[in-house]
Amino acid sequence: MGWFGISNSANRSNNVRSMAVDINAVNELRSAANNLHSAVDYQLGRAQTLSDLVHGKPDTHRYSRNDLSATAAQLAAELRTAIQDGQQFRNAVSNLCAELNHGAELIEHLQYQYDLPRGSRTIRFGVQNVPPSGQEMAVWSESVAVACVQKVCNTLEQNQSRVARTFSAIEKADHLVTGTISSAQRPDELLRQLLES
Repeated sequence: MGWFGISNSANRSNNVRSMAVDINAVNELRSAANNLHSAVDYQLGRAQTLSDLVHGKPDTHRYSRNDLSATAAQLAAELRTAIQDGQQFRNAVSNLCAELNHGAELIEHLQYQYDLPRGSRTIRFGVQNVPPSGQEMAVWSESVAVACVQKVCNTLEQNQSRVARTFSAIEKADHLVTGTISSAQRPDELLRQLLES
């Protein structure tokens, strides 16, 4: 019955449930990564605005608040570096979003194909070029979800210190130039939340 029809078995129910867990996990990661991308864009916009304000002052102009002070030249250099690092991070997050989207599309396609009788499936596995069994599809779905989680971990590992340094520099400049600190949508916190999701 499996090649030309669909039976409701315990194995099928387990496979469907497993693939649903996989797509839900990847969709949560996608949502968190999209939030992170928006936060990075917001922070980079803030940094550019601050940079424009600082460039309007003489290099020797001193900003000072509480125990913190810097010249316009120092802030301009820090913001320039922060913007460059932030743009590199935004590129990494964009790549991560694309990879997570691709992973979700793969799992959704597996789910669609799983709903077809085995003989009607268009995807093929292995050297025999035969349609995969439901168990093989569930295993493949899980491996895609695990690869997506690993990509998130790699992005965190490769960018965590740069992100913290970059957005701390932006907050420092914001505090010195405007007198406020806006920790809303702080990308290093969102990056940590992404890993925890």
